[in-house]
Amino acid sequence: MKKGQITIFIIVTIIIIAIVGTVIYLGKSKIDSENSKQFFAQSNIKPELNNIQDSIINCIDETSKQALILIGIQGGYYEKPPQAFDMSWAFIPYYYNQGQQLMPTKTMITNQLQQYTNEKTGLCLNKINLGDFTLEYKNLQTTTQIQKQQVKFTIDTSITIEKENNKIKFETKEHPTTINSKLYEILEIADFITTSHNENPDLICINCVAQMSEERDVYTDMLEFDEQTTLIIISENKTSSEPYIFEFLNKYE
Repeated sequence: MKKGQITIFIIVTIIIIAIVGTVIYLGKSKIDSENSKQFFAQSNIKPELNNIQDSIINCIDETSKQALILIGIQGGYYEKPPQAFDMSWAFIPYYYNQGQQLMPTKTMITNQLQQYTNEKTGLCLNKINLGDFTLEYKNLQTTTQIQKQQVKFTIDTSITIEKENNKIKFETKEHPTTINSKLYEILEIADFITTSHNENPDLICINCVAQMSEERDVYTDMLEFDEQTTLIIISENKTSSEPYIFEFLNKYE
């Protein structure tokens, strides 16, 4: 009985100590947080902090735009697929190769956009002019959604900005980037062109492609790449000041 009472007493003591420690820690954290807020709100500090936060948002925006541009040039890919034509500075993937259906799914293209953004955003953040501030972040995780008329990028990481032992958090997920884009519509046309070869390996319904392009307000060009291969370029110039280009290859018997 005595041993049992002692054991219970020890357990209760440990629980009390843990609760008190937690209360003290949370209280100290709250005080530190309030002090940091007051520090970063100072008139001589706040403009510098705002510049850094604006630079972080700019990194996210620019990296997302570059991801879309590269994905277009390389037919939905960031990493080179097994079957692609290498141009040394970039590549053009085959969507159809003598009977093989090779077009990536929208999920695959989404993953390629996310991979590019995860890798390149960190490089951009490392180039920000911080002055006597420091910036720390951990794993960048991007969620990308290819939607009608737009592509949305959300980067989820907590960035700690520090100056003179004062810290403030910047949550990137609160600043998603939405880019006007016809990538969704372009992929619809690319899928029609590619899968139509299941019915006829050598023919494409040009009138069908023309109608789909007109309905989606994009341009589709088919150019001779070599004797067996057609280069398909789907482009649009409505959603941004610069034309957007998406291209891939179809090779025939």
